[in-house]
Amino acid sequence: YVGETEITTGVRVKNYPKGKQMYEKGDELYQEYAKSYKSEQDLTKKLEIGNTMVKILDRLISLAATDTKEINKQLKKAKTQDEVKQILGL
Repeated sequence: YVGETEITTGVRVKNYPKGKQMYEKGDELYQEYAKSYKSEQDLTKKLEIGNTMVKILDRLISLAATDTKEINKQLKKAKTQDEVKQILGL
């Protein structure tokens, strides 16, 4: 589930029913965008970043309804944010 409404909260779970990697890597990606969102002054760019943050959360929610074993294996090997985005289909 998603934590409080503060923008930097990200993805918080008590257990990992669909695998730890998906939630941890998804949260790391979300946090990177949250930092950019907080520091961005241009409202158009801020809106784009916010929309990307929503896409990340939507994707994690949609993946939770599927078998994520293979995705978690791939995410475990991912070293960069670009690799994480590609694996998550963002």
